[in-house]
Amino acid sequence: MLKVLLADDEEVILNGIEKMIDWPSFGMEVVAKVTDGRAALSAIEEFSPDIVISDVKMPYISGIELLDELGEEKRQKIKFIFISAYQEFDYVKAALSKGAVDYLLKPVRKKDLENVLSKATEQIDALRTVELFKDNKGTSRFRDIFSDMDEGYDYTSDYIYDSFLRKNVNTDGKFFVALCVGILRFNIGQERAEYEKRKLLQFVIYNKIVEKIIGEEGGFVVKKDDNSCNMVAVLEDEKENSFIRSIILPMKKAIEDEYKITLCVGIGDRTKDINEIRMSYSSAKFAYDLYYFEDREIIDILDVDLPETGEGGGIDEYNKLAERVLSSISSKNDEISDDIRRVLMHIRKMHYGNRDAALSLCMTFTGQLFEKLKNYKMIEGSFAEHQETLLKEISEKNTYNEMMDYVSGYYKGFMKKVYQNVQAKDVSVILKIKEYMKDNYMNDISLKQLAEMACVSSSYFSTFFKNTTGENYKSYLINIRMEEAVKMVINTDLKTYEIAEKVGYNNVRRFVDAFKNRYGQSPMEYRKMYKSSGKII
Repeated sequence: MLKVLLADDEEVILNGIEKMIDWPSFGMEVVAKVTDGRAALSAIEEFSPDIVISDVKMPYISGIELLDELGEEKRQKIKFIFISAYQEFDYVKAALSKGAVDYLLKPVRKKDLENVLSKATEQIDALRTVELFKDNKGTSRFRDIFSDMDEGYDYTSDYIYDSFLRKNVNTDGKFFVALCVGILRFNIGQERAEYEKRKLLQFVIYNKIVEKIIGEEGGFVVKKDDNSCNMVAVLEDEKENSFIRSIILPMKKAIEDEYKITLCVGIGDRTKDINEIRMSYSSAKFAYDLYYFEDREIIDILDVDLPETGEGGGIDEYNKLAERVLSSISSKNDEISDDIRRVLMHIRKMHYGNRDAALSLCMTFTGQLFEKLKNYKMIEGSFAEHQETLLKEISEKNTYNEMMDYVSGYYKGFMKKVYQNVQAKDVSVILKIKEYMKDNYMNDISLKQLAEMACVSSSYFSTFFKNTTGENYKSYLINIRMEEAVKMVINTDLKTYEIAEKVGYNNVRRFVDAFKNRYGQSPMEYRKMYKSSGKII
């Protein structure tokens, strides 16, 4: 059993994570729960956990400081998974640079946690597999390289070593390259087949892949799992620049033609140093996982350019782009689908290589959209149902581009319907509000009062009124009051303060300023001018 330590200063989150997962089914057990960094450090010393799930910010010792306290050797053995709020993104990025497995964005979802636990398990298995690589001093210690490969793998270390001897494999004039090969898509008939039949077919296909690469060229299988067949090939030096064309592509085509499937291949760094095979293996796994973002069936780590967020990037740029979309909602901007796409493109930059984090932030963004629309009374319905439906759709997309196309297309159609429905309602609502202001201009009319009449939020009402009428609601109300005020100035002997009160002003100075702004003179100056000219209104 792998030992797991949970650390978070909120006990609700601690208990929630513990209950969320069926730990034995993952081959794990929770050995301790702590609520601060000091206690986490003590628990690590006491229990020697394999995995630590921790908040990045805790009392006494932060997550980053906890990693620093452990030192390089323990950091390599313990797999850290961090929990983070969005505003702590840069902080978590620093943790990942120090070797953390991944991070989860609050609130933690069961599926995300399960995926990251599986990823941590794979890294632990991979570490066990190649742990002795760094101590290797030559081909005479090849048996040592495979000494940790018995548990959970398809071949024992002795079997691999003996196969090397039988084939007279040596490393002179050769280089190592790790490969991860997996099945992207079965054909329709295979997809509908029973799980056991698909597993059997996968087993046959993986054996064929191994036969065509390892059997013909040399090397060894590291691991086969539900996602991929992982191996290290040992190839002649002269093939270093051509092996993709001469070995990988023919293998891929032959397997795909025979079994009517689609394969994805991740290719790691090339090395002649046996001590760097672990690095090649890790980079091949990373390249394979990039299919979601790269949308390419063969991904060579040497061809991968990590995106740069640049100046003002990261979470600050995300907040800026997201706010632009939310503002577009109230102004009924026709370019809202383009703005949404810009947000999704930036999320890709932020979380390149981390599918779970990208999807989680996308769902947070769509949740913000829904809440904004609901606050503006533009839609009705259940937040949970809307998010659950959307999550189901986007989780099934094979690539980020597919997901992005779906989300931007979904909201393009969705917002069009919303705006059509709202437009019809707006006209009757505005007429009702204008009539009310004309009948009640002499009273104190508040923004909150008008917003409630329109069944929208106070923050949205000003935009709503201006978009529909082309005029600010305050200006509209002032115009009504000034039209009534000027009639009283000319046709009555009421004093200035009396007129102010009758048209809804409790502050004479503000009334006089508004009158002068509209007519260029104070009320009394205006009355005097009209009386001297003999004009009557």
